[in-house]
Amino acid sequence: MTQIGLIPVHTRFREKHIHLVQGDLLEKNVDQFVFSSFDGGYIPTPNSIWGAAKKRYFGESASFNPEDLWGHPSRIGDTSAVIFDTRKIFLQDFPLISLNMVGADIEAFNDEQMDFEYTLRKSLFQLLFACRELSSMGKLGRVIGMPLLGTGEQGLPISAVAKLLKQFSEDALSTIECLEEIVICAFSDNDADLLRNEFKILSNQSPLLELSKLPEWQQNSITNILKDIETSKHNLPEENRSFLDDVLARFSIGPLDK
Repeated sequence: MTQIGLIPVHTRFREKHIHLVQGDLLEKNVDQFVFSSFDGGYIPTPNSIWGAAKKRYFGESASFNPEDLWGHPSRIGDTSAVIFDTRKIFLQDFPLISLNMVGADIEAFNDEQMDFEYTLRKSLFQLLFACRELSSMGKLGRVIGMPLLGTGEQGLPISAVAKLLKQFSEDALSTIECLEEIVICAFSDNDADLLRNEFKILSNQSPLLELSKLPEWQQNSITNILKDIETSKHNLPEENRSFLDDVLARFSIGPLDK
């Protein structure tokens, strides 16, 4: 799992974060996952996050029947989102959340006129209300993780999805006190590069500095400072070391934020 970005969100509660990572979301230590599906479409197809979860937690030979894997879904209030009691299976203290794509169904999937960006926007509004409801019931964790919703079978470009996920994350972190961090995970290297670049644009983090283009004395100064931090961080409490790892990651991948 590789960190590709850490975006602060300043709320009335305290500073919170959107965490961008690259790798297998199921390996990320989060309190609960958010998957997406068509309403009722929880079948673990090979290329979906549901399929990856089936393989990881149940094995290749497990049933493809969703009820045998996740159990029965429970709708969250009058929203389109549902939860599954996967706490023991996933070794998490909070249930799996499924964001159902509002207004989309399997029959409409091949319709060229289907506006999946609009569908995702509606669905994320539903998810926001669902998270608030879960928070009031003590069923929302401090850190939730999600893949690039809408970029799979729906085929949405990351440029569109990044904007919608950033808006959802900021709204959720700003209005739900118990929520501390939202992790957005890109699986492939290419998706990770696109996601990171889109968030830099959306976060107004340009212009950027290329370390190799700085004067040599500045390159050496930055490099030496980072080395000193890396070698000295073991003297700090674990929580501080973890924070420094996040900071150091910003300097190790791509251009520096000015």
